[in-house]
Amino acid sequence: MQEEIEHKTVNLAISTTKLSARTLLRGMQFLLRQYDKHASQGKQSMKRLVRQNRGVTNVEIQKTGIKDFDRYAKRYHIDYSIQ
Repeated sequence: MQEEIEHKTVNLAISTTKLSARTLLRGMQFLLRQYDKHASQGKQSMKRLVRQNRGVTNVEIQKTGIKDFDRYAKRYHIDYSIQ
């Protein structure tokens, strides 16, 4: 009788652990999918721009025109990096 109760208790603990691990794995996979769906927009690092794999071009802007370009880029949802 005692061994049967111990056996059931151990089985319950093992199945609960497996369930928790699966739930944690699914949750992390869901978060990764959500993160990938919402790609960064606007000002970001050059590394992140290249990682989007959409093609990168270089345009030179004078220091006095950066603020105007920033407004324009936000209005039209342009991804950019300033160096």
